[in-house]
Amino acid sequence: MFAPHATASGPLQAQGKIKTCTTPKPDACKLGVELEKKLSNGRYGVVASKYTGWVSCKARTLSVPYKCPQRLQKHTYKTVSSLQIEYKGRYGTKVVASSAMSTYC
Repeated sequence: MFAPHATASGPLQAQGKIKTCTTPKPDACKLGVELEKKLSNGRYGVVASKYTGWVSCKARTLSVPYKCPQRLQKHTYKTVSSLQIEYKGRYGTKVVASSAMSTYC
């Protein structure tokens, strides 16, 4: 199970967290987190991202900071996290998005 969120204290930051692992534990996991900004056409575009390689599965947090070019306009951001798992040669993927948040960035 994992949960994404964005924080605006200090530099804007997107985080993806693996809170717990399933039983039986997967053989390997790959966690990714993206910070997305809402564009003028209503769609979202990636402004920052970070991914782990295939690593052992355990509770972990992956963060990606984003330095705002200016703080004059209010923009809307969301975090999208993806978790891929491998178990006995089989793979699965789950993608979760946070709620959107607006901030001067």
